[in-house]
Amino acid sequence: TYMDQLREVIRFSRIDLNMPVIVVTPIWRGDHAVSKPHADGGSYTLAQWRYFTAGVAYEEAAKPGHFVSVIDGYQSPVIPSDFVADQIHLNESGHNKFAPWLVQQMQNIGYWL
Repeated sequence: TYMDQLREVIRFSRIDLNMPVIVVTPIWRGDHAVSKPHADGGSYTLAQWRYFTAGVAYEEAAKPGHFVSVIDGYQSPVIPSDFVADQIHLNESGHNKFAPWLVQQMQNIGYWL
C-alpha cells in the first residue's frame, strides 16, 4: 500500500500538478534497525523503508514528465544527541542541523535556490 500510494503522489505531482518532485528517504533515528510489523503481514526496518522509498522514486523518475530526485536522508548530519529522549523525534539541535542540510541538498540538484 505504501509504495502504491507514494507512486500515486509522485504521479499526481508530476502530471496533474506539473511540478518536479524531490523524495527524501527516512533519516537515521534510534529505532532504525528495529524490524516492525506492518499491515501487510511483513516486518520491516527503517533501512528497508529507505530502499522501498528510493526504489519507487527511481522507477517514477524513468517515466516522462517533470524530474524526480532522491535525497538520501540517511546521509543527513544528525546524531543521537540531536533527538529527544525517544530517539525518534528531532530536538532543536537536530532541526538546526537537518534543515540547512536539506536546503543544501536541494540546491545541489538545482532546486530551491
